[in-house]
Amino acid sequence: MNYLIKEAFQILQRPKTFAKLPNIFLVVFSYFICKLTKKNFVLGFPFMLMLEPTNICNLRCPLCITGSDQMTRPDGVMELTNFRKLMDEVGDYLIHLTLWSQGEPFVNRNFTEMIRIAKAKGIKTMTSTNGHFLIENAEKIVNSGLDVLIVAMDGASQQTYEKYRINGNFEKVKNGMKSISEAKKRLNSKTPEIELQFIVMKHNEHETDAIRSLAYECGAQVISIKTAQVYTEKQAAEFLPTHEKYRRYELDANGKIKTKLKEINFCRWVLLCPVINWDGTVSPCCFDKNAEYGLGNVFSNGGLKKIWKSEPYANFRQQIFTNRKDIPICSNCSEGLEVEVFEKENVGPDLNHPHPQEQNKYKSFKSAHV
Repeated sequence: MNYLIKEAFQILQRPKTFAKLPNIFLVVFSYFICKLTKKNFVLGFPFMLMLEPTNICNLRCPLCITGSDQMTRPDGVMELTNFRKLMDEVGDYLIHLTLWSQGEPFVNRNFTEMIRIAKAKGIKTMTSTNGHFLIENAEKIVNSGLDVLIVAMDGASQQTYEKYRINGNFEKVKNGMKSISEAKKRLNSKTPEIELQFIVMKHNEHETDAIRSLAYECGAQVISIKTAQVYTEKQAAEFLPTHEKYRRYELDANGKIKTKLKEINFCRWVLLCPVINWDGTVSPCCFDKNAEYGLGNVFSNGGLKKIWKSEPYANFRQQIFTNRKDIPICSNCSEGLEVEVFEKENVGPDLNHPHPQEQNKYKSFKSAHV
């Protein structure tokens, strides 16, 4: 059972999902029609959504456009009234809500209330954080009903950790995960599932065993070993690991980095999961980090349902189906990668052999919003 099947099985067990099945059927049906015909054909409305609570972050990670000051969009946070308006429009269709994009979600002071609103609609919620705001928010996070909490921790010591997570505090993140684990016990809650995410880079690739030990110590249930995304030869030389398994890139004949991508004129995300930035701008996927391919604004252009079936969205999908390689954001995308974007495994006390039978449950999810 791979990651996607496990996710689907969990979601289908939720009481409010049954009423959403007709829309899911329409979306899946139109997805396969598009895949077969390479023509834009859209029925229903998205049942998955990626939403950016804010594009502001407290860290300065060099491969992130926020941390490296490459963000050209204005900084801001999504207002609670706007989030509520959006959930009133599409919440009855959604079964999965990813609550992050380019910033640190907990910078938005209304973030846990956003989770509560989504949970009231029967939506599975997950977020990814750098972990610096967990201690003071531990009980609020658990009480919000958040399903999955991904904590980015790319090192097993302060020295290794701060090489990439610039301005980060290793002990604070470590204690933050422990605070969530302790709050779950106090409140008798199984959620959120804590997932420790480890991006494999040149300076930390020797720590994969140590990070597994750390995950167990901090009370994580899952560990995710992830590959790094780079943009320049300089970044590749500094950050890409030596282990080929953990490299998304290879060098071409001119010494330039090239993504290990199959040339395919298709993309699941433009048919399944739009991205809504903090200000309401709709991006086709999370690789449109600066919203250069904005398709409308859910707060000023008639809402997401109208935009989803609009002419600009149809034209973008058709461009994907016709000549995807000519779209710049697709050149460094994970869709069609010939290597794993990440591998997941359950965390267990046998640190040298962490549940190999469980590891197979989570492997082989090659293309994901990252």
